[in-house]
Amino acid sequence: MNEQTKKIIAIYGSGFLIGLALILYPAAGNLMTDAQYHGLSSGAFGVLFIPQVITAIVSSLLTPLLAKRIGMVRVWRLGLMFIVFSMLLFAVSALGVGNPSLSFAILMAGTAALGACFGFTVSPLNPFAYELFPGREASAVTGLHIFVGLGTACSPLLLQLFQSIGMWWGAGLAIAIMALGTMWFKSNLPLVLKAGNLATTDALPGTPVPVRIWLYVVLIFFTCSCEATFGNWSGIYLEKQAGLSLATAALGLSLFWGGMTAGRVLFSLAALRYSTAGIYLLTPFLVTGILYMMPYLNGTVQHLLAVGLVGLFLSFYFPNTYSVVTTEFPAHATLISAALVASIQVATGVSAQLIGQLSAYVPLSTIFQYSALYALLAGVLSLYLHWTRPE
Repeated sequence: MNEQTKKIIAIYGSGFLIGLALILYPAAGNLMTDAQYHGLSSGAFGVLFIPQVITAIVSSLLTPLLAKRIGMVRVWRLGLMFIVFSMLLFAVSALGVGNPSLSFAILMAGTAALGACFGFTVSPLNPFAYELFPGREASAVTGLHIFVGLGTACSPLLLQLFQSIGMWWGAGLAIAIMALGTMWFKSNLPLVLKAGNLATTDALPGTPVPVRIWLYVVLIFFTCSCEATFGNWSGIYLEKQAGLSLATAALGLSLFWGGMTAGRVLFSLAALRYSTAGIYLLTPFLVTGILYMMPYLNGTVQHLLAVGLVGLFLSFYFPNTYSVVTTEFPAHATLISAALVASIQVATGVSAQLIGQLSAYVPLSTIFQYSALYALLAGVLSLYLHWTRPE
């Protein structure tokens, strides 16, 4: 196996791993809110993701500074270490079954570690993927997020597998072991970002950050707020609001993340030969329509189709936006990667907390319907950025 193949396995394998880890906590939402397990309220479940948001933002914004001091490879390794810590805490939370206070404390520490692992892993992986295949940067970054999507799609199924044999906590232990294996596999690889690469150059100190970069950050916030609404709450919604079984609700969550993955595969292939700008501009409005219609859906098929299509339509927004804005502003590439990753986590935290609090007073179906506003604003902003983009 040559070095290039090993690099591809290490980079994309880490993407798959972060996907597995990132969704394990929300995928276990039904367990965490079940009185027979952790017994958390919906509000407490929403609060769980506040530490994740804070640590993800801090770790993302620290990445450029740490990279200059210790190198991107060591930042990446630090992210993998936090994956191990977070997943072990997920497993240890089994000790808190029947004791909501203890469970809550352990899970809060676990989501805090999860946020740190996301920031310290995804922020370095974006530039590493960007330079894997010169001339095909957009597809290379999209490929990374395909593997992240594969991990997110497999995470609920992994949890369901371990739950079926009576040891749900084993899912966290299995991911921790995979993270340790990844650290060992990449330990001797010559992973060095090339000087002068568009993904690694930095603007001169004191150079102002263009306003358009922050508009792209806001765009990611809107689209990822929709993603987080489904990623964190669709399992609970499908079981408690739509009346589907626990297994079917888990399947629905997997279909959402599977749609995210399938969309990234299709986009990556299409981007090699065709312009995908039209799809990029249309999909937020399609998501708007689906979200608005959520309260009017009936039956298993309609609900599963809806969550799968939303995943498909939102699938390539982050990797495509990262490639577009990095190409537009190469001198700010390191900041762009960190800021967009931080924006994902802000969206995740705002969605989790807001829905967690509102769900005590408003049906989840209504909350999903009003989340259409996020998608509508994303569509309008993406049109503006496209029309005003410099040649």
